[in-house]
Amino acid sequence: MMFGNYEDAITKFKKALELEPDGWFVYETYIKMGRCQMKLGFPKEAINNFKKGKSYIQRNLPCCKKHFTWVEKADRYLEKLNAI
Repeated sequence: MMFGNYEDAITKFKKALELEPDGWFVYETYIKMGRCQMKLGFPKEAINNFKKGKSYIQRNLPCCKKHFTWVEKADRYLEKLNAI
């Protein structure tokens, strides 16, 4: 993802979610996958993953600054896609 290889990143994110669907990284993975999809021009999929990431944080994680930062990131991307 960092090098612009978004298709490969999405494949690896999906594999990580398949192998560990309740892992500590799930919320970040959904938001990062959404970012890749946004870059590739798949707004519906991106919106879905941003919302999944946010929902996972709000349902499953205690509140801390790190988690709020990820919610803020998801909200910024959703704003760019006019989905808030």
